[in-house]
Formats: sequence, structure tokens, C-alpha cells
Amino acid sequence: MGTEMFGWYKYLTPLQRRTFWACWGGWGLDAMDFQLYFFVIPTLIGLWHMSAVEAGFIATGTLLAASLGGWIAGILGDRFGRARVLMFTVIWYAGFTFLCGFAQTPLQLGILRALVGLGFGGEWAVGAIMIGEIVRPQDRGRAVGCVQSAYGFGWAAAALSFGISFSLFEPAMAWRVLFWVGLIPVFVVIIMRSALRQESAHFERVVHEGSNEGLWWRVIAIFSKGHAARTLLACLMCVGLQGGLLGLLVWLPTFLKNSRGLSVVGTTNFSLVITVGSIFGFLAGAWLVDAIGRRKNFMAWAIICCVTMVIYLLLPVNDLGAMLLGLPLGFVVSGIYGGIGAYLTELFPTQIRGTAQSFAYNVGRTGSALVPPAIGALSSVITLPEAIAVFSVSCYLLVLVAVLFLPETKGVDLAVVDERAHFAKS
Repeated sequence: MGTEMFGWYKYLTPLQRRTFWACWGGWGLDAMDFQLYFFVIPTLIGLWHMSAVEAGFIATGTLLAASLGGWIAGILGDRFGRARVLMFTVIWYAGFTFLCGFAQTPLQLGILRALVGLGFGGEWAVGAIMIGEIVRPQDRGRAVGCVQSAYGFGWAAAALSFGISFSLFEPAMAWRVLFWVGLIPVFVVIIMRSALRQESAHFERVVHEGSNEGLWWRVIAIFSKGHAARTLLACLMCVGLQGGLLGLLVWLPTFLKNSRGLSVVGTTNFSLVITVGSIFGFLAGAWLVDAIGRRKNFMAWAIICCVTMVIYLLLPVNDLGAMLLGLPLGFVVSGIYGGIGAYLTELFPTQIRGTAQSFAYNVGRTGSALVPPAIGALSSVITLPEAIAVFSVSCYLLVLVAVLFLPETKGVDLAVVDERAHFAKS
């Protein structure tokens, strides 16, 4: 699997390799900045006397803003180019993450986190498109999946930063330091992205042919007769995909502290075990989506995710057993993500790819944004792990249903997708 997994890299030009690492670094930083808030929820509940529902709504506001920012970034990426938009997004969300450390009230933090969301919302969609357009069709799943593996590294960086900050400072200061630390890696990503000037051949061809239409045309086009059903199904798939993971991400630190009674060190260690599994899960999902095809891949992962979530959250085991179960948990909840970037790239033509892909992914963010407060509310009736399990399993079943009605796109040439779109349009 090792040679097959990374063999595509040797076919990239030096510029394409720089593009890969710039997108990888941006996605990792995105993950780190996104995860920081989840680690400080228990602390802020104690310091500010917030309820679980209020804490969940801050996460919801971030995701709703990310949905809007992501769609805007996708539209702008179709119109003005992927590279230019990617540079702007990383500067935006890193800057506002830093400012989160100065918040004095839940309202202030909620507003600042929403502004963070506007920036990181576009990071994944535009970066996944950029990578998907530069690699060979037979390598697309592995290449885009490898970029997504950066999420696991970003998650680990957030967990380590949490452990270090709360070990060196009192909680009242530590959570602020944690947000300030989120600004440091951004300088590396900015340097990496400053070298990106060239767009993909597919995007350049669209511009050369004069078919790079205005902004509103794209918005209308994704709901046209030829694309509406596919857009709707992609949205449902993304709602399930992100909702299943988000419920776990938001409430995992609280679950570990309150349900497991873990200390800061214990929470950090448990989280790191899950992130190790997450990194390997992204890579496995990236390999599998090219090996067996898009639809079989998502169906298999959705079923496995349901089973693993129930076992991890509800099985009565000791702390050692729970830590060991963290490896397969991180593996499966990230493995299902491994192929999503490539699949969405292949479902839509170049002219509307950024608009459609970012719309579907960010509708997923919007729908999944309702999951954290819903879990918080349900946890007042049943236990927190039971509430997480109910929503996560429901979301993964939604992925399974949506994929049943979507086409298989393994190995498709994007030029062929464009030609079919032109035929449908005419």
C-alpha cells in the first residue's frame, strides 16, 4: 500500500509540489485553529458559568459563518482563481483566532469565532479543488486525501498546545494563551503560499475559452436542470459527513473530563491517541477511494463509523480500554473523509466546481452546526455519550442514503466532465 499510496507524488512538477504542501499546511492550520475552542469549553463553562447549550451555540455560530465564508470563497475561486483566494483565507482566520484570546464575555468570543469561521470556511473547498485539478485522474483520491490528512496533524497540534498551555498557566490565562499560539504557524503557510502564482490547466483553459462567466451565473447554474439533483444529494452527504464527526469533536474534551473524570494531561493523551488514528484514517480513506471506487468507499465507512461510535461511547470499559479504542475511533471518523474532496471535485464541471463544491460542503457545515447545541440539549435528558451517539449514528446513515443515489466517478477525466456540461448547457 505504501508505494501505491504515495506513488502519485513523483508525477508532480516542482510547482505542483509546492501547491500540495501549501494546501496541506493551510488545512492543518485550519484544523488547529478550529479545534482550539473545543478544548477550552470545560474551562469557559466554569469561568463564565455558561451552560452546555450556550457553549454549543458558539460552535454553531462559527460553523454558520464558515458556511457563508466557504461558499463565498468558492464562488470567488471560480471567478478570480484558487491561489489568490487561498492566501486571503489563511491570513483572515489566523488573525481572528489570535483576537479570540482577548475576549471578555461569551458574546465577544462568539462574534470573534464567527469571524474566524468566515475565513476558514473557504480553506478546505478551494484547496481541495486546487489539488484535485492538478493531479492525474487515477491519483486524485489519494492526492486530495493526503492533503486532508493534515487535519489530523492540526488536531494533534491543538491537543499538544492545550496540554502545554494549561500545564504552564492557570486556566484563566491558559485558554487565552492557547488562542494566541494559534497565530504562530500562519507565517509558515503564508511563505509557502506566496510562491503560488499559477492556476491549474483546467482553470486556465476555462478562462482562455472565455467561459469564465459572472458570479451570479454560477449560483444559478448549480440549481439548473442538469445539476440540481446532484447538488442536493451532495449537500445531504456533506451534512451527514460533517454532523457525524462534529458532535464528537465539539463534545469529546467535555466527555473525557466530565464522563471519564480525566485531568488536563489525561484529556491531552486521550485526544492524541485519537489524532494518531485520525492521520492513518485519512490516508487509508484516500487509498481506498481510488482502490474500490467512490460509492463503495463511503458506504463501507458509514456503516463502520456507526458501529465504532456506539462501541466507543457506550461500551463500559476502563480508561485504558477507552484509550485503546480511541485509535480505531479516530481511524474511522477520519477515514470516511479521505475521499470527499476528490468526489466533490469530480461531480461538477470546472466552470462551477468551486461554487458547487463549496456550496455542498458548506450546506453540510450549516446542517451540522445544529448538532452541537442539539447534543447539549439532549444531554439534559440522557447522558452526554448517549446524546453524541444518537446524533452521530443518524448522520452517518444519512451519508449512506445520499451515496446510494449519486454516480460513481472513479478515474473520471475532468475535461470529460466539462464536455458533458457544455453538452447539457447547449
